[in-house]
Amino acid sequence: MHDGSVATLEAVVEFYDGGGRRNPHVDPELRPLRLSAEEKQVLIVFLRSLTGRVREGSP
Repeated sequence: MHDGSVATLEAVVEFYDGGGRRNPHVDPELRPLRLSAEEKQVLIVFLRSLTGRVREGSP
């Protein structure tokens, strides 16, 4: 996770599937996804397939 609070990709998917963590800065439209176990697994496989490099200063 971007802030280090969630250690694995699986845990990040679970976090967002549950709707994230409520706070005053979260968009009120953010809601639980309610993905099935299969949908979560497919999403994780897709995310792991992404590759690339982050270039400093890129727009």
